[in-house]
Amino acid sequence: MADGPAEVNEAKDLAARLGIGTKCSDEAGQLLRLLAASRPGGSIGEIGAGSGVGTAWLLRGANADARVVTVERDVARAESVKRLFADDPRLTVLSGDWEVIAGHGPFDLLFVDAAPPKHRVPERVLPLVAHGGMVVLDDLTPLPDGVETHDPLRSFWHGLPGWTVMEVQISPKEAALLAVCLTRTGSADQIRGAG
Repeated sequence: MADGPAEVNEAKDLAARLGIGTKCSDEAGQLLRLLAASRPGGSIGEIGAGSGVGTAWLLRGANADARVVTVERDVARAESVKRLFADDPRLTVLSGDWEVIAGHGPFDLLFVDAAPPKHRVPERVLPLVAHGGMVVLDDLTPLPDGVETHDPLRSFWHGLPGWTVMEVQISPKEAALLAVCLTRTGSADQIRGAG
């Protein structure tokens, strides 16, 4: 998207230089921007920075008082993202296992893009979210109306007590799941002891 926000285009260029695909579509990015804008002064987290495309969209929506923390397990990618946004004091880039982000939570908005917490251990994401906070999961295949699924990811989130969940179709090929924490289920410290 050559006519998109400059920082998003720079992150896409970085992805090309690093030889990685950009997982955050423009539609998902626009949703992230909107949701970040809805959390003025909020604490915003991202698990799986990649080349920084999702990060760029979050920063684009976040106001001057918000703080954005992203984590990337690949050290070279994390350093590249850190350099890309070096002039933005709102951003902290962490390198390492996704769970290191727990020390910066709980979050008012948390974009989960990395596979382990998204698909394998979603229960370990819950303590990272503040009361009233929202989790965003993208890259879902939209379901036709009336079709039920036995997708473990959807089943987990839709079955959570104390959370309200909605799935939104953001393009003909992509849906996103939004989940809001209605009750506190634990502390960020519990994630370190889990599993």
